[in-house]
Amino acid sequence: MANANAVADSAPTGGVPDNVFTLTFNIETLRMVAYIVFLLMLGVGKVVTTLFVKKHLEDTVIFHIFGFNHICNVFDHQPSRTISALLVLFFILPMAGFVVSSYYRTYDAAKEGRVPMRLQTYNKCITPFVLLSVCYTYMWFVNPPDGDYGFIAHYLPYVALQLALGLLAIQEVGFLVCSGVLPFGVSVGVAKGYLALLLSTTLACQVAVFTLLLGFPILDSPNDPTACMVFQVLIYFYAFLAVVMPIFLAAANRKNGRVNTISFG
Repeated sequence: MANANAVADSAPTGGVPDNVFTLTFNIETLRMVAYIVFLLMLGVGKVVTTLFVKKHLEDTVIFHIFGFNHICNVFDHQPSRTISALLVLFFILPMAGFVVSSYYRTYDAAKEGRVPMRLQTYNKCITPFVLLSVCYTYMWFVNPPDGDYGFIAHYLPYVALQLALGLLAIQEVGFLVCSGVLPFGVSVGVAKGYLALLLSTTLACQVAVFTLLLGFPILDSPNDPTACMVFQVLIYFYAFLAVVMPIFLAAANRKNGRVNTISFG
């Protein structure tokens, strides 16, 4: 059980602070809340875009580039962009809390020998990038796809978060496999299969996007209806693996009895 202690400077020498506040919870709650909020943000963006955006949705930068409007289009137009920017804080806070808590959970487990030190080394390397990518999610709303800095600048924060979620998934699966607390009673092989599918889908999405942007598309979705359909299936399948599935996984992991305690005094 991970235990992080923050002790005030005024605490009696060699003693325990008189007043200590402790918080005990399963950190998977933070991840579950973050992804639920993310889906809520998508839903709100979709409704607001449908009801209030006057621009014809085939007359967007994204449609001209890809031949269809993918998921992030629901965030790109006012008033949806402002509303989504207000809601995204409720994704960032619990997700950042989960990233930090996950780091200390792995650190504590490695120190006690419950997971190999190589997992902690990996944990140490990826956490700064993952945390920054999560905290800078609000950059989605700073530069619109038709803004002064162009679509690539608009898209980079999306790429950063996708890469961060993939790196975090490697750590999470590694921790659960080593700890023997895989959800739903799945085998190690199934867990590794899910991870491989998530990472390969993430890579396929990014290769498809950047080859299109650079002018040599492997999926020429603006000009080929079949490629357009494949591209859309790929994007929505990625969203299912990266956003929807973790909600169920986190909900199951919350019941594994592995709680964490943070003490302030």
